[in-house]
Amino acid sequence: MPVIDADEIGRAGHLSAADAWAEGNRRARGHLARRESFCIETTLAGSNLATPSTYLRMMEEAKDLGYRVELFFLGVGEPQRHVERVEERVALGLHDIPRDVIERKYHASMARLPRALELADRAVLVDNAAPPLMGPDGALAFEQILETSDGRLTYIAGAIPEWASRALGPALPGLLLRDRELVARQARDALGFAAQEVAPVPGGRGQLIAIGAAFVAISTVAAGFCVGDRRGLDTPRIGTTVAFSGEGMLLPPEPPLRLRL
Repeated sequence: MPVIDADEIGRAGHLSAADAWAEGNRRARGHLARRESFCIETTLAGSNLATPSTYLRMMEEAKDLGYRVELFFLGVGEPQRHVERVEERVALGLHDIPRDVIERKYHASMARLPRALELADRAVLVDNAAPPLMGPDGALAFEQILETSDGRLTYIAGAIPEWASRALGPALPGLLLRDRELVARQARDALGFAAQEVAPVPGGRGQLIAIGAAFVAISTVAAGFCVGDRRGLDTPRIGTTVAFSGEGMLLPPEPPLRLRL
């Protein structure tokens, strides 16, 4: 699949940043006109936050043309991290970007994320601030935060970085409500049989068998599992024995009994 990256276009053609961006946009328009698949690297920032950015509009246009749109969004916590990375890039002889432009683009990109997530048939959010991990094939792998498919949550990390919570804003609660369905599916897989979700019994106890961002699943003695609110636990772990109320709220662990001799 062709990948359109204005930085690469500029380096290859010795073009200014503006000319490289224009050439990238021309190529993307050509692929759209020919109904061809392509990938484009963009900040989504645009030049004016009051109107959709060029490539956010292109996502809308592609959807109208029948394209399947996939979004891979890499984010960091603060614009200062971008400033540092640009400084590292400049030290290697690559082009510079003024600090005020970096900060403007950072905030505009985050502001446009909820709409991009809404448009995407599939979306993957990655925490680019976390240290990369080495994959089994030797390639670097960054920490995935969440993944959606056709508007449904298919994966969510146990802890969502603050920058992602801020950027997603109104979109996040709806996704977390769907987390219950995801955790229930994971619970059925963990139990290894077609167990049913059952109502928690007041004072009941069980083992954690699946953990999501908002809910956890607890195996029960008899019929299967129940899904409960995880806020009662600071650091839930698979296999931990927990107690829960009739409303499904996890109860904090009881302190150990201390005898005074």
